[in-house]
Amino acid sequence: MEQKMKKRQIQFLNTHFLSTKESIEYLNVSQQTFYKLVKEEKLTKIDKEGVILYFKKEIKKLKERRNN
Repeated sequence: MEQKMKKRQIQFLNTHFLSTKESIEYLNVSQQTFYKLVKEEKLTKIDKEGVILYFKKEIKKLKERRNN
């Protein structure tokens, strides 16, 4: 049972969040540009005890805006 819960939690994280590396690759920007976007609060940074994640939905919206 616990294994199923872990699987669902990992699936949830993979569905709704991206790591810094994944976000940079998805946006196809440099690290410098990415951190500038975070600093300008164009992306929400989630820092939980050293684990940093970003909302996948925000990343996708930002990419759409940058491509238009």
